[in-house]
Amino acid sequence: MKVCVLTTSYPTTQDTTRGIFVSQLYSHLKQQGVHFSYLSPTIFTPLTSGAGIFSNLQTSWSARLLFPLYALVFFLQILFTARRYDLLHANWSLTAFLALLAKPMHRKKILLTERSSHLIQLTNPFLKFFIRYTYRHVDILVTLSKTARQQLSNNYHIPLSSILVIPNGVALPTLRPQPALRKRLHLSQKTLLLTVGRLTRDKDYATLLLALHHLPKSLSSYHLLLIGDGEAKSSLEHLVQQYGLSSHVTFLGKISHDRVYDYMAASDIFVQTSLKDSGGNVILESMAHGLALVSTPVGWAKDYLTSGRNGLFFTPQDTKNLTKHLSHLLQQLQLRKTLGQAARQTIVREHLTWNHCAKRYLRLYKELLS
Repeated sequence: MKVCVLTTSYPTTQDTTRGIFVSQLYSHLKQQGVHFSYLSPTIFTPLTSGAGIFSNLQTSWSARLLFPLYALVFFLQILFTARRYDLLHANWSLTAFLALLAKPMHRKKILLTERSSHLIQLTNPFLKFFIRYTYRHVDILVTLSKTARQQLSNNYHIPLSSILVIPNGVALPTLRPQPALRKRLHLSQKTLLLTVGRLTRDKDYATLLLALHHLPKSLSSYHLLLIGDGEAKSSLEHLVQQYGLSSHVTFLGKISHDRVYDYMAASDIFVQTSLKDSGGNVILESMAHGLALVSTPVGWAKDYLTSGRNGLFFTPQDTKNLTKHLSHLLQQLQLRKTLGQAARQTIVREHLTWNHCAKRYLRLYKELLS
């Protein structure tokens, strides 16, 4: 079986927050006998870098000028190479739309995995016309979470029965002793809070910093690690100074995926403050590491966390409730352990591994080719 993987990021952008999951999925599909090649124009960095095409189109004139040429080059690549494959697996609706335009020539089945929460919740009527066309004409449509499936159905009037849900997977790590790991990473022995993702408005780290500012002064034995980079970094650094949190917060920047796992293994509490997300691999990864989670009810957090059982929820931008949850977790070691152990067990029970994810896609591929 030969699959052509259409992607706008990996392998063009091999960073910690975008595209790496495409590589992880196909490394497991390769073990199951799938032969594949990535198809992605590699000379349009100003358009595809950072937070990705959709974000860059909203903020950069150079990205807007590049986009028509990018789409044309991508279309021609699909047109001339798709015939050599058994089927096309498009990641994000843009790649699927270009594949559909070329379908009269290549006549291959198209599976679309919609990975963009921005596009799922899009309000622009002009763009929605093209995306709705794409969703309705691909052979199989997959979303990452039940939440994303419902949002896509409501926004584009697509029957729920036409949308499948296949969450990304996670590599279940072996739990490691924290003291030695923290010493190697030069980390404090205080209670460590961790958050991972691009530093953007949608991630709403400002609410997290405000919650820390509101913690009782007696709860000072903690440290927050922020992994990621982005356009909001300078404003967040300013808030750290304004709230007097300089001794409690470290910006680690963008680091490799392997090193992210090291920091997860060394931490105690994972915090997600996202306003919206179609999935959120860091949620699954932090669950797999047995961290106590505090999260907004978006993406996989909403699908797999039950507040008080294997994590804690707070409403987006609800600083008061987030402060309360963090206060409880900082004071109650046993609560942290109970929630973390239950989160890790959820990963095992729900089969949220890359191997299981790959098997589900393999079944879909066989279904398309039968």
